Amino acid sequence: SERHGFSGMIGSLSQAGKVANQRLKDLGIERYFTNLLVHEKCMKICRTIQKRAIELNIPLSFFKGPTLDIYAFQEPGIRSYSDLDILIGSRNDAWRLIKELKYECYEDVQEESFKNRFMETGRVHAFGDGWTIEFCYPLEHLCDPMFELLNKFEKRWLKIPASPETLVTPDPEIHLLLLIQHMSRHLCSRFIWFLDIVTLVRSNYNKIDFNWIEKEMRGLQMSNISSLLFSFC
Repeated sequence: SERHGFSGMIGSLSQAGKVANQRLKDLGIERYFTNLLVHEKCMKICRTIQKRAIELNIPLSFFKGPTLDIYAFQEPGIRSYSDLDILIGSRNDAWRLIKELKYECYEDVQEESFKNRFMETGRVHAFGDGWTIEFCYPLEHLCDPMFELLNKFEKRWLKIPASPETLVTPDPEIHLLLLIQHMSRHLCSRFIWFLDIVTLVRSNYNKIDFNWIEKEMRGLQMSNISSLLFSFC
């Protein structure tokens, strides 16, 4: 339950009277309220980052983590996460934001070994206010099909926050493709990732252009893996 990220969901079910086993119930409720606390702390840093992004006129969007809590599961106690993932336009924008926020950059993959640059392309890892933050940006010299997609459809994910309070996110189609790519890269090793897809689709069903997704998945050579994931879901 803990390894696959289900404990918060068990906590939600427990509060609805749908879990009989006391040990499981106790575990679930503890995890649920821990998730709630973590989420509130995370939203504080998200607001700080967005406020500074507005001041610097830097477009970005948050994905995975808190955005799934709010816009997919719609109940922050269910899903746990431990870091922040941010899409940003360039390495330079990531560094500008990190310096203005006075965060510590502990890894700039562009300056790391060949292996790291291959495995963690286009990333700057920072630490601030108790959080690990991963800035992900597309490269000018393309080497990753997902970056080609991001470069082609910048307006779908690169956005100036309207206010510090409302979390800016990619369009649900882009977010869905990012989730599927992330799952594939990590060999679908956590069960909660399937629920991420289910809840994101369910909560955005009327907004999602499935024909566009199908076309772009074919271009990314992701049709087979996507079909398998959706069939399983």
